[in-house]
Amino acid sequence: MPQEREYPGRVSGTQLVNPDFVAFAQAFVAHAERIEHEVDFPAAFARAKASGKAAMIELVTDRLQLGPQSRMKIACCRHNCLAEKVSQAPGSPLS
Repeated sequence: MPQEREYPGRVSGTQLVNPDFVAFAQAFVAHAERIEHEVDFPAAFARAKASGKAAMIELVTDRLQLGPQSRMKIACCRHNCLAEKVSQAPGSPLS
């Protein structure tokens, strides 16, 4: 994104292709899935927790949507997921 912002139309060396993260995680016997809409995240997170294994959720986004607002949403989601994990931990004052 900085390349496009600083040098519009000059994408030299920035056309990278991601690997298949789901297949990579599954090769290590982890629960893995790919979702394309943030509304699908809670159900995917629940499936990941229920799997009882290491888990990876790939949330596919448009590269142009990775701005400050999106980072704030991701941070809030991460905070809420961690808070839920702590509240459900054995011996937690919140459980």
